[in-house]
Amino acid sequence: MAAVSRVVLPTQLSRFCGAMAGALLGDCIGGEFEGKEVVRMHDVIEAVRALEEERQEEGSLIYSDDTAMTRCVAQSLISKTDFDEVDMAKRFAEEYNEQPDRGYGSGVILVFKKLLRPNCKDVFKPAREQFKGKGSYGNGGAMRIVPISLAYPDVQDVIKFAKKNAQVTHASSLGYNGAILQALAVHHALRGELKEDLYLDHLIGEMQLIENDEKSLSDARDFHEFPYCIRLKKMKTFLSRTDVSKEEVINELACCFAQNHGGKRYLQVEMLRDAFQTMESSSCVLPLLKSKGFQNRDPLLGNTHLLPENRQFQRHPSLGE
Repeated sequence: MAAVSRVVLPTQLSRFCGAMAGALLGDCIGGEFEGKEVVRMHDVIEAVRALEEERQEEGSLIYSDDTAMTRCVAQSLISKTDFDEVDMAKRFAEEYNEQPDRGYGSGVILVFKKLLRPNCKDVFKPAREQFKGKGSYGNGGAMRIVPISLAYPDVQDVIKFAKKNAQVTHASSLGYNGAILQALAVHHALRGELKEDLYLDHLIGEMQLIENDEKSLSDARDFHEFPYCIRLKKMKTFLSRTDVSKEEVINELACCFAQNHGGKRYLQVEMLRDAFQTMESSSCVLPLLKSKGFQNRDPLLGNTHLLPENRQFQRHPSLGE
């Protein structure tokens, strides 16, 4: 097993902090809009302005199940100094049991209840039994994945443990491949080893290999092959243009899987640009969090993915959490 890294370069430290802090802040702000069928851009902007202008009372922001599980991932990695799926699954289930009102989906609640049973020997089995054996392809695995990117300097370890972490709750490859993609995006942004013009190309190459296995090809039959690669390529096309509308981005990237909960969640690939933005802006994020009383989620909050007025979403039942 590959132990987690204990060495953090000074140039990486602010990005590490920004990844966790930006994720927490994005969760808290987005939580106000989760579950709403219609989210107006004006309301999202106002929520952010309220923080900037300190109109929110200290301690008034509430984090969701995503931050709770992100914390579990980090605590498990620190405690075990390596990836331990049994310990991580136990922490997920116990965290839900202690604070069940964080917004957990009904599907993942059933997984946690099975994990809490004394006779549960295989921590991946409850997730495999979801949705008639197909498993959930929601984005919950990606939402909590940042600590994996922070803990492991080797990219193969990031891929391996991002997959295993997501599989505790998301057995469909569409769910865990999204977590892998998010982990890789954060990993490369943290390391700062790729030039910006090579960033998406590198991710596309990695995901082509990951999505080319038998299960990924099988799970994607209801959509199309290589769904994440296709969207990464569309992102690259959009970034090369100067006339891209928000509506076009949403139609092309967000609606095929409907991986969303109102204002907070989008298709995993829409988090990629935010991975750069949030970590690079950590010098602004951390003081804001401190001023709001936070002691301590993946880069979700960015102002490039706000929804146009009255944009509506529909959600597939197997997305789960």
